[in-house]
Amino acid sequence: MVGRFAVILGPLIVGGANLMLHALGVSSEVSARAGFSLLSVLFVVGGILLLNVRPAPALCAPLKVGK
Repeated sequence: MVGRFAVILGPLIVGGANLMLHALGVSSEVSARAGFSLLSVLFVVGGILLLNVRPAPALCAPLKVGK
């Protein structure tokens, strides 16, 4: 499910930023870089969110081998 969402959302963000900035008169090279920088912002936000996630506790006690 997440893969399908990313396949659709990524090109929409890059293409939307490219179209909006190109309509404002910005060159296509700069508008393409801006679109990809928006994706990098999403990666940074996702990384920050993952840093705040606590791992789930184990469902059972670990096995003791030996003694």
